[in-house]
Amino acid sequence: MDGGVWSSWKHLTARLVNRIDAGVLVTAVRCVEQERHFAMTVIDKHLRKFSKEQRETLEHLRETILSIIPQAKETLSYGMPAFEVDGKIVAGFDGFKNHCSYFPHSGSVLEEIDSLPAWCEVSKGTLKFPIGKKLPKSLVKKMISVRVKQILKNKTGRSSVKPKK
Repeated sequence: MDGGVWSSWKHLTARLVNRIDAGVLVTAVRCVEQERHFAMTVIDKHLRKFSKEQRETLEHLRETILSIIPQAKETLSYGMPAFEVDGKIVAGFDGFKNHCSYFPHSGSVLEEIDSLPAWCEVSKGTLKFPIGKKLPKSLVKKMISVRVKQILKNKTGRSSVKPKK
């Protein structure tokens, strides 16, 4: 091949490679954006280990908590799903072999709740409830409100920890 044809061929090949590289790059950027949008949270990963019925029960509780304190950051505390606002854990939950549990992250929250469903079992810092049963939103809201009041009472300064009305 003479220099002119070879040079054109190299140029065409280089443009084709750049175009393919650019397409791959655009596709890679799109994949990263989608992954970020659909990324699993630590709680999503934690909930994968449960049966469908237990996962649905816990996901309902999660949605209820987030509807009450939408500003909460989802995290793990003591290896269990928890909700943090201003660096303080406001609520948590987990699933066990034969039940689910709600954790107010304070031993005195449940003492301040007047009426709890008969199907719940109470200990100092845990509210156990059957798999498949959903805690009423009004109860979850009361427990979060008591916890928030405790945090505000013990904290100097202002907090953005306020349950949604």
